[in-house]
Amino acid sequence: MTSSASAPVSVASAVAAAPSEFAARLLALAARAPQAPPADVLPPLRKLLEAVLRAELKVLDNTPWTNLSAAIGFVAWRRGLSPDLKTALHRLRTAANQVLHESYAGTTAEVGSGLTSLATLLSWLTGERVELPAELAITPAAQRVTDVVEYLAGMPDSSHVSSATAGPTAVETLISVSTVREISAVREGALLTDLRVTVFAFSKEADGLLVEPDAATRQAPPDALRRWPAPWRVALPPAYARLAYWARLRPTLRLLDVRPDDATRTLHPRRVVLEPDYVVSVTTVAECMQADGAVPEMGLINAFLPDEASRAMVLGNLVNALLDEEVREAAHGRELDVERWIRQRLFRQNPLLLSALSEFGDSDGVRKLVDDLRRHHATLRAVRAAGFVPATQAGEGYQHVPLDVRRCFLEPSFVSARYGLQGRLDLLHESDAGYDLIELKSSAKFPREGAWENNRAQAILYRLMLETVGAPADSADGTPRRYRANILYSGAEAAGAVRPVNRRDDEFVDAVLMARNQLVGRELALATCRTPREVEQILYPVLHPSQYKLPTYSRDKANLIADAFAQADDVERAYALELIRFSARELRVCLLGDDARPGDVGGQAGLWMLSDERKRQNFSLLDGLTLVHDASNDDDAPHLIFRRDPHGAEVNFRDGDSLLLYPRTRASSDKLQAASRDHSKPLPPNPQHPTPNTQYPPPTPQPPTPTTYPPPPTTHHLTPLDSQVVKVSLETITPDLVRLSVRNRRIAPEYLARHATWALEPDSYDTFRREWAGVAALLALPDGPKRRLLMGRAAPAQPADWTPAAPPARDADTVVARALAAPNWFLLCGPPGTGKTRKVLAELARQLREGDKQVLLSAYTNRAVDEICEQLVHWGLPFIRLGSRLSTEERYRPYLLDARLADCRTRQDVRVVLGGCSIYVGTVSSLVGKPELFQFKRFDVLVVDEASQILETPMVQLLSRVPKWILIGDHKQLPAVVTQDADACRVAAPVADLLRDELGLTNLKNSYFERLFRLAEQHWPWAHGTLATQYRLHETLTELVNGPFYDGVLTCGDARQTATLYRRHWPAPADELSRRLLAERRFFVPARRAPEDVSAKESRQEARLAARLAGEVAVGYGADFRPADTVGIIASFRNQVALIRTELAAVAERLNLPTLNEITVDTVERYQGSQRDVIIVSFCCHFEHQLETLVSLDESGRVDRKLNVALTRAKEQLILLGNEEILCGDSRYAAVIGQMQPAE
Repeated sequence: MTSSASAPVSVASAVAAAPSEFAARLLALAARAPQAPPADVLPPLRKLLEAVLRAELKVLDNTPWTNLSAAIGFVAWRRGLSPDLKTALHRLRTAANQVLHESYAGTTAEVGSGLTSLATLLSWLTGERVELPAELAITPAAQRVTDVVEYLAGMPDSSHVSSATAGPTAVETLISVSTVREISAVREGALLTDLRVTVFAFSKEADGLLVEPDAATRQAPPDALRRWPAPWRVALPPAYARLAYWARLRPTLRLLDVRPDDATRTLHPRRVVLEPDYVVSVTTVAECMQADGAVPEMGLINAFLPDEASRAMVLGNLVNALLDEEVREAAHGRELDVERWIRQRLFRQNPLLLSALSEFGDSDGVRKLVDDLRRHHATLRAVRAAGFVPATQAGEGYQHVPLDVRRCFLEPSFVSARYGLQGRLDLLHESDAGYDLIELKSSAKFPREGAWENNRAQAILYRLMLETVGAPADSADGTPRRYRANILYSGAEAAGAVRPVNRRDDEFVDAVLMARNQLVGRELALATCRTPREVEQILYPVLHPSQYKLPTYSRDKANLIADAFAQADDVERAYALELIRFSARELRVCLLGDDARPGDVGGQAGLWMLSDERKRQNFSLLDGLTLVHDASNDDDAPHLIFRRDPHGAEVNFRDGDSLLLYPRTRASSDKLQAASRDHSKPLPPNPQHPTPNTQYPPPTPQPPTPTTYPPPPTTHHLTPLDSQVVKVSLETITPDLVRLSVRNRRIAPEYLARHATWALEPDSYDTFRREWAGVAALLALPDGPKRRLLMGRAAPAQPADWTPAAPPARDADTVVARALAAPNWFLLCGPPGTGKTRKVLAELARQLREGDKQVLLSAYTNRAVDEICEQLVHWGLPFIRLGSRLSTEERYRPYLLDARLADCRTRQDVRVVLGGCSIYVGTVSSLVGKPELFQFKRFDVLVVDEASQILETPMVQLLSRVPKWILIGDHKQLPAVVTQDADACRVAAPVADLLRDELGLTNLKNSYFERLFRLAEQHWPWAHGTLATQYRLHETLTELVNGPFYDGVLTCGDARQTATLYRRHWPAPADELSRRLLAERRFFVPARRAPEDVSAKESRQEARLAARLAGEVAVGYGADFRPADTVGIIASFRNQVALIRTELAAVAERLNLPTLNEITVDTVERYQGSQRDVIIVSFCCHFEHQLETLVSLDESGRVDRKLNVALTRAKEQLILLGNEEILCGDSRYAAVIGQMQPAE
């Protein structure tokens, strides 16, 4: 209940406008708290806290939402909350996060504290007292008020607080230090190397920024700040003053080289990095530096420009390949035979580009290219032979020494969370003395001396990154380590090709870092935009590029994109801006993660922000690896083999996954010295290929000196920030060994020998910036009707033979006929087991080829592309597979582009092979990333499988390049992968009616296929079909999904699907569970959480039941048992997957059935597209909040897509395990369990 307080609140509050709604939700939670487990109460309390704060932020300067932590700090400051209440709200947030992320059970004290804190917050904001039941009113431990009325009476008058909007003049920002582990030791008495702080408010009225330490920092503050009471003041350096503009986003800042001032209690950082965990490509930032100065807007503008192939791009790629080959050959004591390379390798380096561009359309164009390559190579060879030493070293302050190619890396990757950068260098030399980096530039124009500004910026940023990783700051003998950067202009004469970039220029460094900050600020702002109008404001540089000093090569393209936006009508513009807003949010979560989402793995920043324990809970860290075989520099198949720690954790890795490999611990000194001695020996001379005579100054002769190393630390575990990360692909993984394919062109062997153990984590890809270019390309299409067709604004043309009396397309023959007859597009919904790939897609490919059509076949995943290849091989249809060797199943690798061109020696040979093949196959992402394919070849039809898993932007990008498309999918199975909350994906309110009425678009989390299919169902019956005959599920299992999910249209097409379960040859049942396994097609086995279940994402009882049932199935099948076909186990969580595998191993040992370990145990997401005779599902759902992660509703709210997939993998028998009391809290699960008849 509520009652008036004695001291009403003096500030307008959004919560005060409707206090009963929030109070009612709080009292409802309080009413159920005594009976419910804490883990079922804390997450809803967190949701309520978020709702309250979101309401407040709407009236507080219209402040955008970023995250709950920042919102607590901001509202606490603006509404004058006590520090104790603020602390209690943070405790509620962290406790709920632990429940959601780390299987924490929670405590009743935390529930009571959370309820009381929320009641106090509501009372404070509304002026009305919210009373909880006496037994629940637990006062937060740190709060010293005994009555809410007293607390309200003490509220200060906050009416004087400015509500000014953010701008360049905003100079005051309140900040809280986010983590103490990032705070470095005090150096030289008063200088702190860096601090991480989080902005949570801003105002114009104070002079400087204010920072407030969090609880962890208050317990162990840096020595220089221990004597200071909070808050601390921060003065932004003049070069970084514009960061105040982005303070309203409440981001994390990294303050570098901080000098404390005791007199004013002010921190003076030398540099400031905005959101340092939001890492940006070095190349993207460097392009912002132009001859006339910094143009920070270039980074955003370039993201919207199309990727267009050019002669310069081809030449650059080929020259880089020559540098790689030159170094690799020299490291083996050989000289590169460039003429042989040109004859055998030139036209296999990038065959599509070489075939597509008109510049190479005749022998003269090819001859000029070859002449250019010879000239560039002559410079590369001479420079390499001289050790990459610059010709001019005056003023550099030290003498360059020749680099040893055996210590060189090619294309090494680094990440820096100090500067918020990531990048891949062309060449890196690493030794005990430090790093030397070489960036290759093959442009036709180069400066007479020095380097272009963008090249210089790139080298400096790489150098900054290198200074934050690797070995200690000083070498073993105490001398400072060097970090030298050079630009190599291969188009120049050898004597002046290497240009050092080592002079300290603090002003230039500040300009480059500030360009990076402004780019990040705009992208973060895009992610927080709530309306298309706000998006337009942030995109001002993209929409008005003429107001910026852009280089010539970008200006014309930028103006075309701006014109396309200007000429778009209201619907097109709203659609484009909503897609951009959605992609920006996906990008932010991809990089930074989202602590509000259960199961979130922290984004890319999770590589260094998440604890090892959390990573192991996510099954994303495999460490303790020891190298047993180094073939990283093999010419044909570079790879590494590691031995796994026998006591190591389970991981959720699959063959073909892209991973990051990095050192975990350093090797012993003895091993290091042995490796060093191997590299102190001089290279043998090669008399067959003497070094050519040049005017290059000879290096000073120096005897080789073995490297010395200090003893390595024994307890420190390295992270991806401490050294280079090696990009690898997983070839195979067994309980004992891991084999990795190396994507780096070369790894120095000493680097591998210098480390004792290694770790693997998933590699994440940022594809969302590329989607912005796709949106721009859609608007720039010159064909207006094509745009309308793509967006679903215009009806597809009717086939010539169509009549309104035609029945729905339900069988494969009718579907194929209508798809082929469709003039523009056709959509096919293929429910589980209906043979959409085997019966429809393969037949489409066969008939299209017979009709002399050029066909492009695609799918969302490599696994689905391999299934397409399987059908093409079966029907004897020739094709070319686009993609990498490791992402392709071994039996289809002979169809890869590189394999098909193995014997080609000329451009004409390549064009004959490429042009003579009428069927190309690849994933959607690989095709979108190859615009040159569409320059070379005009496809008549595109067929996309798994289309219901592809979002709007990538699908539109691909469809815009073909005249006709056929999409195959099932929007009632697993949807597209989206990282945002469903509510955040809804179309913005100002354009919601417009886009719903014009496009049928309501939520951007749904696939393009689903939106278009619903439009077709409503308006265009000739453009869609649904296969009704399924050949997988027995009729008893079909009943579970036919009515609830498919409106009763499914029928069985095989006599097997109506047969009686016959298992008389199985062993006699030992108990009721074995009897049901023997006799029933479907049944449910109830389970409960056991005391030994430490994690909420584990159920020991369900794991044992699943393993036992799988073992009995294997025994019953006898000689017919096939692990890949007979039985499969689906689990809701990766923790449960690991537990089931453990129990399965015990059963396999007891039954002496080692093949039992080969059964696939995986999550439902990875089981889509698979089938088994028997499927066992372990729901492992102990708490109500876990239902949120299980349920995945379609737009209608009627179909649970995850449940649909889980129920439709079995051909003969389905067994469900779970807690029926919790599961029946959802009506769909309750209906299924009701049909399964749980065992007694």
